[in-house]
Amino acid sequence: MVSNLAQIFPNDVGGGSNTNIVLIYAN
Repeated sequence: MVSNLAQIFPNDVGGGSNTNIVLIYAN
């Protein structure tokens, strides 16, 4: 789940604070 979103939001994963947005979609 998270890995798939990481491919969609690579910038968010590298951003740090923006990773929270990815976690929200993961939930």
